[in-house]
Amino acid sequence: MWTRDTSCKSTISDAWSKNVRGSPSFSLHSKLKSTRFALRSWNRTKFGHCQRNISLLHDLISSIQSREPTIENRHMEEALVGDLNELLMREEVMWRQRAKQKWLKKGDANTRFFHLSTIIHRRAEASNVFHGIKISRGSPSISHVMYADDLLIFGKTNDHNVDGIAEVISVYEQWSGQLVSTEKTVVHFSKKVSRNVRHSVCGKLGFQECNHKIKHLGLPFCKPATRCRDFSELIERVEKKLSSWKAKCLAHAGRNVLVKSVAQSLPVYFISLYNIPRLVCDRIDKIMRNFWWGDKDENTHIHLRSWDFICSPKEFGGLGLRRTRDMNISMVSKLAWKMCEDRPILWVNLLKAKYLRGVHFMDQNETPRTSSKIWKSIMASKVSIRKGLLFSISTQSCTRTWEDPWILTIPDFTPPSNHLTEDLKAQTYLAEFESDEHIFLHCPRSRNAWWNSKWGLRMDHFEGYSMFESIDFVMDRKNPMFISFEVHLEFLQFTACLLNRIWLNRNSLLHGEQIESVESLINHAQATADDHYQAQRSKLTNLGNSPPGTRTSLPSEFGLRVNVDAAFKEGSCCVSRVVRNEENGLLFAASRSYSAIDSKEAELLAIRFACSSLENAHFSSIIFESDCMGAVEEVNNNGEISFWIYENLVRDIKSFFGYKPGWSLCFIRRELNVVAHNLCQWGFCRKWEGPIPLDLLNEDILCNEVHIPLNSISFFSDLYN
Repeated sequence: MWTRDTSCKSTISDAWSKNVRGSPSFSLHSKLKSTRFALRSWNRTKFGHCQRNISLLHDLISSIQSREPTIENRHMEEALVGDLNELLMREEVMWRQRAKQKWLKKGDANTRFFHLSTIIHRRAEASNVFHGIKISRGSPSISHVMYADDLLIFGKTNDHNVDGIAEVISVYEQWSGQLVSTEKTVVHFSKKVSRNVRHSVCGKLGFQECNHKIKHLGLPFCKPATRCRDFSELIERVEKKLSSWKAKCLAHAGRNVLVKSVAQSLPVYFISLYNIPRLVCDRIDKIMRNFWWGDKDENTHIHLRSWDFICSPKEFGGLGLRRTRDMNISMVSKLAWKMCEDRPILWVNLLKAKYLRGVHFMDQNETPRTSSKIWKSIMASKVSIRKGLLFSISTQSCTRTWEDPWILTIPDFTPPSNHLTEDLKAQTYLAEFESDEHIFLHCPRSRNAWWNSKWGLRMDHFEGYSMFESIDFVMDRKNPMFISFEVHLEFLQFTACLLNRIWLNRNSLLHGEQIESVESLINHAQATADDHYQAQRSKLTNLGNSPPGTRTSLPSEFGLRVNVDAAFKEGSCCVSRVVRNEENGLLFAASRSYSAIDSKEAELLAIRFACSSLENAHFSSIIFESDCMGAVEEVNNNGEISFWIYENLVRDIKSFFGYKPGWSLCFIRRELNVVAHNLCQWGFCRKWEGPIPLDLLNEDILCNEVHIPLNSISFFSDLYN
């Protein structure tokens, strides 16, 4: 429709000609995105509003026709009529596209048919011509279902609904010029409808009553197929299709293609709704197996391989054929997966309202005897779903820690049972309902540790505080208990070390190991904190004698460039970030270890690590650079994520870029990211966690690049305040 306007081509050309720096795939994505926004703006300002423009042209033509018939008015009228015809053609194309009638090759010049396809069902409901039905008390009302050129209408057997359905059919026939086939249209009644009512409804509508021989898309319409003899037609179709080909005239490669493309595609619709009997699956497999080997009842061959091996995937030595039973389980499991994901689909909402009633699908274990065959099949496929079910942890997830599977690195994805005896619960960090506040703040052992430390904190003052509020208190530099930045830094280090010791003791007790006393707990935490603090002070001393003219604070008026990289090996990785100034000098570096599934996830972890560390930095612009093309495309792409494992990471990274308009992520070549690459390899070998002192690294790791010594107190002060 847009191509009918000559300005469309120029709009696309202008949007596509913009220069974009980056890889070819990134440039293509950026140009497509720019073209989309340009066309949307062009349609809104110049091309759209057909109805309004048509009405305006009608008024102008009427106004000109009321004037004197001069040559000037005639030429003006001809021009307006041409514009009107073009707008009418656009309107017809628009309604043809909205109607989605793909089987219709050419549309009528009158657009009422396309109007009918899009609004007739809304008009019927709005005018109360007839009302749909509900399969349960809380389910949505359903009045009709359309599939291709088939239509199913649902309603109660009262006079109002019957007359309304007859009126809708009559209006459809008048508007479209098509007649409803009385031979192919039937009426199906529920069991409790009396015989007299059935005859009355069929007489008013002029259609016959549905019987057990009526089929829809090859399946019995009135009663689902449950017995082996109900699938006799399917078995005959498969056998007839393969018997028409002579196996001896085809090589095994040709037989393999025929079985895959023809024989295995015939029963797909049958097996995608409910579990079919195992005897039927075995019979279909036998037909395909005999054809593949060229066997007949009177003539058999030696089978050099079992059928199970032939049906195994190609990477395991098989031919990739599929057993009918496996196809049946996978197709029905697909329906169960949609129920588990709570897809916004009509049939999902109907089954939820009838059988679940507020209970999650995976928590529903009872199947009523009166349930439909489809629901029983879906419930039976939960066994297959549980084998690979894994909850994705996100901000709004409602995952139960001890009941739901959510840990990817352990068998069955479910944490071990949190079982403790009452005696252990009385003396451990755990309460009846475990919480972070109880473990770290309000447990008797934790209270004693905080009070007997040199800081003398009373946890009574933190009653009612959440863990996040307590951390905010610790991180607040304006707190009067911290007389200087050095005191605050020392307190932060002690707090982190004590929390770590408390958590290690909690885990030791949980797994039946011996825990240390409160005094030993405090001593270990204080010793670890002192070591960190002394290392920090020695670093400040070494960096205090900077050469004249050396910058000792970050240039807040300029932006930053951050190089990120990751080193991955056997489920673990080390990520690094390198911060540079506007002169490309190295300012700051850090590394951290994570668990990862693959190298791409490790690169995404590196990007998130860099973003989170600079979240509170006040700079006009920060450019993040990575040498992983896949990770950069995942973040910059607005479409679907390639793998669900990356979903939470990509969402977290995009949230940083969402409220930081000056931030950007781009791809660079590996040779331009050597320092970050070397640092993550160095950190991986030494299991380094936290800031990396650049002065202590040799020139081979830094590639002889110039780095600027920074006073750490001044650095953190300028970066986060």
